Amino acid sequence: MKRLVRGFVLSLLLATASGSATDLTAYRLTTDGLGAIRIGMSSAQIAKAGFRLGSPDHGNKECGEYPLAGHKGITLLFQNDRLTSVLVSHPGIKTLSGAHVGMYATQVERLYGKKLEVLRFADLGEEGGGGTMRIYSNDRNSSVVFLTNEDQTHGTKQQPVIIAIRSGPAADQYESCF
Repeated sequence: MKRLVRGFVLSLLLATASGSATDLTAYRLTTDGLGAIRIGMSSAQIAKAGFRLGSPDHGNKECGEYPLAGHKGITLLFQNDRLTSVLVSHPGIKTLSGAHVGMYATQVERLYGKKLEVLRFADLGEEGGGGTMRIYSNDRNSSVVFLTNEDQTHGTKQQPVIIAIRSGPAADQYESCF
């Protein structure tokens, strides 16, 4: 019996030590972050919460993008070693209202109604950029920004879909420090 208990305890310790990735699909993306990953946290606080940063895609902790290790489709933007934005391209991560990557832009518009600010590709006349839709926090200091593939579907019969969602105070200026 003691052997069985020791084996069970050992397997629990190994599972914990292996750093198995938390299923973030249960978390919701808000203007304040993604679940336990909160805007304003330092990289050390994120590590203490049980998450690891991958190698930076661009920059460093003073100004850089870091993929969340073990979580495909989630990137964190740091400015002065503080989390300022979360970028999600994983379709399993949803906002509080249920919006997610892969939804049609019209579905997101219906979901949020008049609270949603919509900037269409055709209205902006920019090349290489899709449409964006934005919903602000109550104090307007932070937002959730939905990025669409509208630049690829403009002039076709295809409906634009959400390809990424950014959240946080730097969501509007995602690349502001580069």
